[in-house]
Amino acid sequence: MSATLVMAYFYPVLVRGLGYLDPIKAQYMTVPIWVVGFIFSLASGLLGDRIPRLRPLLIIGGMGLFTLMAVLTCAVYDFKARYVFLAFMTGSVWGAFSQTLAYIAELFGEALPEVRAFSIGVMAATAQTGNIYGAYLFPAENAPKHLLGFGLVAGTAGACAILFALIYWLDRRRK
Repeated sequence: MSATLVMAYFYPVLVRGLGYLDPIKAQYMTVPIWVVGFIFSLASGLLGDRIPRLRPLLIIGGMGLFTLMAVLTCAVYDFKARYVFLAFMTGSVWGAFSQTLAYIAELFGEALPEVRAFSIGVMAATAQTGNIYGAYLFPAENAPKHLLGFGLVAGTAGACAILFALIYWLDRRRK
């Protein structure tokens, strides 16, 4: 999930690559992307809190949607479509990330509080490892397509969806 979260730092660059050349306008054009992220995160949080058994499915669905949007971003070069894909990528990853924290806490609910706290801390820390290599995912010479970056985040999100599907399956089997 770490590579998907690092995209937030590059939205102004990616939006600028979509044709908004003025830096102020490019920064301004990230606002709708974040509004979509907020809506997805809010909806995911409300749904996950009301029906906790849906949390892993929200994570799997969010990472699956992110993967699809990233692959489409690699395949489609229409700037308006790619902008919409970026918005859905943001929404899906932030909705999934919030549910991941809750699901990890739920999975380790019967464990000692120290084990639960350690598990949540490890998950949050590994999610931030994308900041180490994230600066290399979207170099300026790959603009405006950024196929390397979108390909890598698509692979990461796909792997994350598969991993959480496996965790979900194992947890259901255990119960």
